[in-house]
Amino acid sequence: MSKVHDLLGEGAQDPLRSVMPAALFIVTRQRNAWHGTESRQYKGPTSLTTTLSAAKKVGEGWRRQGSQFTIQEIPGLLIASHHSRYALVEFHSSNSFGTWRGDPVEYLRPGIPLRSVLDAFLDFTGYYSKWTAPRPSPDSLVSRRLQEGEIPLLLEPGANLRAWSSEFIGADYLIYWREQKGRHKPDGTLKIADTFLELSRPPKPQEL
Repeated sequence: MSKVHDLLGEGAQDPLRSVMPAALFIVTRQRNAWHGTESRQYKGPTSLTTTLSAAKKVGEGWRRQGSQFTIQEIPGLLIASHHSRYALVEFHSSNSFGTWRGDPVEYLRPGIPLRSVLDAFLDFTGYYSKWTAPRPSPDSLVSRRLQEGEIPLLLEPGANLRAWSSEFIGADYLIYWREQKGRHKPDGTLKIADTFLELSRPPKPQEL
């Protein structure tokens, strides 16, 4: 089964209702590897959260000796039908979704099946026609279905997104998170959401 099929299940044919920009969070773990190198890991959908407090809980549950964590605030898309909502991020690029070039009429038109929308981002068949260089790695795209009560903050133009790095005081203490300026920009994500809004507007009556 495809990644999109596993994500959507029986909701694959539900019609698209909205695409909105949101500030989301992703947790990555750095561990020391051989010869002084460092490995970076994330836990797939579990690493993607809608609040900073939830991201911190992911870090606490994942802490091991020799590990360091980073929380990044990332511009993401909320893709919804009448019955379900999905969060989607592309977190390797500083300008998330900035190189996506899918056909808006084919993939972002209100009422099309959710599967078609998410395929445009998560199905890497036709990868070169949907993204321009530098293209993100498939591992850069993380998505999951949101639960009832998960309400991300909407992303605003010019948003200053943040990041946090872990510091450990001791085994009996919670991780201390040092805030810093994030590297992500909202422009690419906002452009996709704005495109959906344009396609949602009723056509203007022709001038007589």
